[in-house]
Amino acid sequence: MSINNNNDNNINNKYGVTETKNEDGTTMIDVTFTDELLQNALRQAGVNVNLGEEKLLENEEKRQDLIKESNSKDGINFFQKFDYIPLKDLHELPAIINFFPPPTNEQLLQLVNSIESAGVITPLLIMDNDDGDGYMVICGRSRLMALNRLYEISNLDKYAKAPCMILDRTKVDPIMIQNLVIATNMQYRTIDRTTLIKAVILQQKILKTLKKSRGDFNITRSLAGIFHISKTSVEDYLCIDRLHPEIKKRVYAKIITLQAGKNLSKLDHEKQLAALALLGEAKINDMERIKILTNPKYGRILDPVAQTMVNDTWDLRLDRVSKMTPSRTRVKLDIERSAIDITFKALISAKRTHAIEEQRVDSSNNYFKISVNKKQIKEYTDAGLIDKDLVDKLRETKFDKILNHKF
Repeated sequence: MSINNNNDNNINNKYGVTETKNEDGTTMIDVTFTDELLQNALRQAGVNVNLGEEKLLENEEKRQDLIKESNSKDGINFFQKFDYIPLKDLHELPAIINFFPPPTNEQLLQLVNSIESAGVITPLLIMDNDDGDGYMVICGRSRLMALNRLYEISNLDKYAKAPCMILDRTKVDPIMIQNLVIATNMQYRTIDRTTLIKAVILQQKILKTLKKSRGDFNITRSLAGIFHISKTSVEDYLCIDRLHPEIKKRVYAKIITLQAGKNLSKLDHEKQLAALALLGEAKINDMERIKILTNPKYGRILDPVAQTMVNDTWDLRLDRVSKMTPSRTRVKLDIERSAIDITFKALISAKRTHAIEEQRVDSSNNYFKISVNKKQIKEYTDAGLIDKDLVDKLRETKFDKILNHKF
């Protein structure tokens, strides 16, 4: 497996990795995962996760032999060699493989200070390249960055090399390598949700590959255990992998919410893009509209023009959603102290009128919700400026009691 750090940007640009500079100087890495892009990128980098069936079985046989060896009397030692390796010979994995965000400036500074005072406590985990051109750093990118920073600043020989455990290439396969990257980052980092989603999606691809040779096991349960999240969260995150890249990109950027993305994943890519084109980023998270578009059942609806029942269709749904207005809105009132009593009475009367017109027997707060500043209202009631009974009537939620509120 050969990694050339100079080719990293070429690999990234070609295989769906984009880098965005944040205001604090850090870089946010975004990876667009598709089976073809991921397979090609990993093969280009020398780490092929989606292996062919023959190669998969060959690697699995080797893995099982290693498991037997590890259970033997002497066990197995993956780390048979420790050495100090010059920084110039250490190359980072491409971002398509190690897609976890690099440390922030503050985190990097803390690590630099730690290494200055105590040295590198945990050696880097590396593996030599096939062509003899240095080593790729499987675990320890942040430590490598900190050492490079220290050496640039001080030019001291003690920072020119990094302590490394050199992994025996003959005793690992690409799937093990990707698992090491994910496992170590999950163990030592606070992971944001976007990165967690990407890690879950990639780990699922790895587990699906293993399942072909290892037999049946529950992938969702395994993912929940690996990432210490619920099975429901795993299922929600895996839905994101079914999104069109344009939709997925907006979920990762938090323009589209996870809930909206999960619902959009029920549609094929063409309809996902149609929904985005219709609603735009401003309305794409409106769940009332989204649920109409993504409802899997196409029943009978009333044609408002012909006033007859017709079969629902995708085009009719698009038309309905395009004409929709928000079913509710929020109005904020800043009321002068002397006008509180009369305003509350007016709101109570409006709430009663609406309840009579709608004839709803469910909680009134579902369709006419009034919130108040409890701390300030208590001051007013304690001072005798308004009656507590008036406040209770304003906040009443039971239909029959609202009907009895008269002035």
